[in-house]
Amino acid sequence: MLPPLSALRCFEVAAKTKNFSVAADILCITPSAVSHQIKTLEAFVGRQLFVRNNRRMQLTVEGEIYARKLSKAFSEIEESTNNLLSSSRVPRLVVQVAPSLAHSWLVPRLADFVQRNCQVQLQLVTDPNGDQSRTDCEIRYGHGKWPNVESRMLWVDEIKPLVSRQGPTLSSVDDLSSAPLIHTRSRQHGWKSLFDRYALVEGADQGSLSFDRTVLALEAAVAGLGVALESPLLARRLLAEGLLTIPLEAIGIEDEAYYFVHPEGGASREVELFKEWIISQVTGKGGSAAAGVQACLA
Repeated sequence: MLPPLSALRCFEVAAKTKNFSVAADILCITPSAVSHQIKTLEAFVGRQLFVRNNRRMQLTVEGEIYARKLSKAFSEIEESTNNLLSSSRVPRLVVQVAPSLAHSWLVPRLADFVQRNCQVQLQLVTDPNGDQSRTDCEIRYGHGKWPNVESRMLWVDEIKPLVSRQGPTLSSVDDLSSAPLIHTRSRQHGWKSLFDRYALVEGADQGSLSFDRTVLALEAAVAGLGVALESPLLARRLLAEGLLTIPLEAIGIEDEAYYFVHPEGGASREVELFKEWIISQVTGKGGSAAAGVQACLA
């Protein structure tokens, strides 16, 4: 036979606190209700569980033994309940990605991942200053050699001069020497690398515009303020809508690469699912990684 659960809970809390008033506060009931519940339990088991000693409540020997066993039982119930709740929740996957890549490439493709993996609750984080410890994986731009992470290269980025139809006219690579240039902080050495590659000399007044975000540099190019040196991947929507053009298709330089990154020491099932999906998007669902750039631009 089992005694009333409410009486057992009152006794277990009162046994820990040795104070009916404190137990009452924890249980959100009155001290007299605690006393009543313990008397009910004592009547059920036919044993005295508490004795009063100088205004303090003390456990009897039998009460002490009973309290220890009850405390263990309640701990197991709590642990089992937490495990059950955790297993029934939809697994969450937190992915860190740069705002420009999320906006221009990743988000338009996410419907496919969601449809294939409806059991995963996906959360995109674009704040680079956020809590990295809460991130499960990341699409990171850079050199690929970072400590404490495993990385898998997705594709090497290529940056090209981009202009709007009302912007500077670029008939040949030499026209870049006199065109107003738009600089982006993330590609601060881009123009120098391109000018060095094609043996061009940058004019003194060419670098008047500089932005800390790719999206702003692209919008400045759309407004006709100059030539942006950016990734066609990040400008794919603007290119598709005709707001930007690539006037010199053969001109460009390889920049750093995009990598799929997660903490070292193994990845969760959700991270592996997202990684496989990202790779399928890059390779065109089975193509080679080298041919993946074209799939990315699609």
